[in-house]
Amino acid sequence: MPTLPRQQLDAIATELGFTRWGVTTTEYFTEAAERFKQWILQGHHADMDFMLQHSDRADPTALLEGALSMIVVAIPHPRPNAQNTQTIAAYAQGDDYHQVIKEKLRELAARIETRVPEARFRACVDTAPILEREAAARAGVAFIGKSCMAIVPGLGSYVLLGSLITTLALEPDPPARERCGSCKLCLIACPTGAFVGPRQLDAKRCISYLTIENQGPIPRDLRPLIGQHLFGCDICQSVCPFNASKQERAIEPRLKARASTQAITATQLLTLTASGYRKLVKGSALARANRAQLGRNAAVVLGNTRDPIFTDVLISALGSIYPLIRGHAAWALGQIQTPSALQALADAELHEEDHWVREELSCAQQKNTSKPLNRLP
Repeated sequence: MPTLPRQQLDAIATELGFTRWGVTTTEYFTEAAERFKQWILQGHHADMDFMLQHSDRADPTALLEGALSMIVVAIPHPRPNAQNTQTIAAYAQGDDYHQVIKEKLRELAARIETRVPEARFRACVDTAPILEREAAARAGVAFIGKSCMAIVPGLGSYVLLGSLITTLALEPDPPARERCGSCKLCLIACPTGAFVGPRQLDAKRCISYLTIENQGPIPRDLRPLIGQHLFGCDICQSVCPFNASKQERAIEPRLKARASTQAITATQLLTLTASGYRKLVKGSALARANRAQLGRNAAVVLGNTRDPIFTDVLISALGSIYPLIRGHAAWALGQIQTPSALQALADAELHEEDHWVREELSCAQQKNTSKPLNRLP
């Protein structure tokens, strides 16, 4: 069986800028498979039906026949900018990490191949049907925290994972041990109560899901809890003690925040043109959400300010070509409740043809009675 001395693997990984890496076997993830199955059966995957298309994500050999090992890597991304009140998740502010890490993994494979020509590889970054966090834990790279995030000791959870499945027979590293102890800060901090227990996330209530993967309306009772989150959420990470270190970390230049993304506002997202959207998301993880979804998120954020200064831009959004934007703009105007906002809602209701948007227009004209939901104790 083809192999490679560990010293050579370590040298190549260091040259390519991976911060942490480890090796595990392609043995079936039996316990993780059962947890994933229960998560699906409980409906905690929300409407992410692509999870069902590859429901058995516990078998790495299904992705590469004859695979014997997985090289799991971790690379840090910038921390959230505390000065930004309207937020885009920190990982999504630079170039698309899928492409950045996959490029590095392919270079890792190419360099190994010069030493072991008969070896075969498959690079996986997030989108492949494999349990990457479980692989990272088994390879000793990270442990899975109560927040369901992969936490790399010394780096925290502001990291991105990738894996290189290979036919090489590499000596595996010992698995990482869980280190959360009795801490529940992440569970308590979640504003929407998305954690039903430690390492148990109900995606239907998660701000990241609601603002990215969710392609439909955000439930009315959860909109006030979205706060100022335009795309994704870092709250559970921001309170984690493993992220408390202020020590500067070496960041891959392409993952550093783009000035255009850092500076984007909810008003700008709400009024994005088709060309403006393409320019904003080109080569970015923001492309995960389409133009209507970003506009929806922006409307909710503006509604949560309850600031009359945004009345005019929200009234204009009632004329959007996207029902998803019109409906959430209606809700936002209902939060502001100025006379001009209420008049615009009444006028829009007269000619709105979409049933769901009409319902939003009607509800928005009533006095807001939404209340925050209880958090997990």
